[in-house]
Amino acid sequence: MQNDPYNNETPVRHRRSDRHASVRKSFSPPGPGYGTSSSSRSPGKAPGHAARGLSFAKPDPAGNKRRQRKKLPPLQTAVLFVLAVVCIFGAYSLCNNSLKISELRDERAKIEAERRNTVLRHRPEYTDLIEHWAERNGIEPAFVCAVIYRESHYDPRAVSPVGARGLMQLMPDTGTWWAGNLGIRDYTAESLFTPEMNIRLGVRYLRYLSDKFDGDPILVACGYHAGAGNVESWIKKYSSDGRTLTLDEIPMEDTKTYARRVMESYAIYLQYYYPSGGRT
Repeated sequence: MQNDPYNNETPVRHRRSDRHASVRKSFSPPGPGYGTSSSSRSPGKAPGHAARGLSFAKPDPAGNKRRQRKKLPPLQTAVLFVLAVVCIFGAYSLCNNSLKISELRDERAKIEAERRNTVLRHRPEYTDLIEHWAERNGIEPAFVCAVIYRESHYDPRAVSPVGARGLMQLMPDTGTWWAGNLGIRDYTAESLFTPEMNIRLGVRYLRYLSDKFDGDPILVACGYHAGAGNVESWIKKYSSDGRTLTLDEIPMEDTKTYARRVMESYAIYLQYYYPSGGRT
């Protein structure tokens, strides 16, 4: 086998090993000086990299030349400051206005709730009787309702400390006089607790006061509370025109309070229950 001319395995294997060794020697990995100039690189490193301009040094993050910030002119700085102040105050004013609007809305909602409650409290009762006898006597139903609301709050069994009775708080002797005047034979003091009798006599009394004081609602309310004679004397003493009385000219505080409350209720009934002045 050693003399076989075709057996070249060993020489060829030796030649490949020598060639691979020379290649590994020529392309050995670069050392720490890789990429430097030819004068400073270490022996055994791959040549030619410096000539080709290759460099692996880390760049300066800020750059070799830092940018210099330009200062704004004084006028432009002042303008920007003024604009910033205006924006701050504008934001504050907007927030303040929003709070005020919210408060106004809450106040409006509160007023609206109170108004609804007031209207509901004034809801009229016995409207058929009130409208019937008001029409018969030429009195507005709204005014009759206002008197009843302030006198008894629609309680037919109400009795005052002085003995007034029923819805319109009539005294028994007043009821007796008006029943006789109207020719009502079955009248008794207990009948004042009957809504129909009480409203019939009370509305007739309002008609009498309305004729006496030319339909002035303030004078009629005062006469219903304090009596027609007292009202006539007040007109002579305190009236500025000799015919009427304003609420401020009424000398008795309890009658002034009563008349003011009747007028307030009268306005509510006119606006919400009797806007046309007739029936509901």
